[in-house]
Amino acid sequence: MALADLADEVAALENGTGTTDVSKEDVKDVYMSLYHADIPKLAAADIVEYDQVQNTVTLTQNAAELRPLLDVVDDWPS
Repeated sequence: MALADLADEVAALENGTGTTDVSKEDVKDVYMSLYHADIPKLAAADIVEYDQVQNTVTLTQNAAELRPLLDVVDDWPS
């Protein structure tokens, strides 16, 4: 997935809106956070691969191991 598209999706989720309704500023903030902090950490943990030339993020096989944990978090009461 293109990093810009990932930023759109994350910003929309964080704001409880669709990708077409999220502000450019919110997307920019998420993009910067992903680029400078989140993606490098996930890449170091071998959860994603980041291709700087293509500016894309790809899940590794290790990411599948996290799915059960993410499902638990999704079901966690607010």
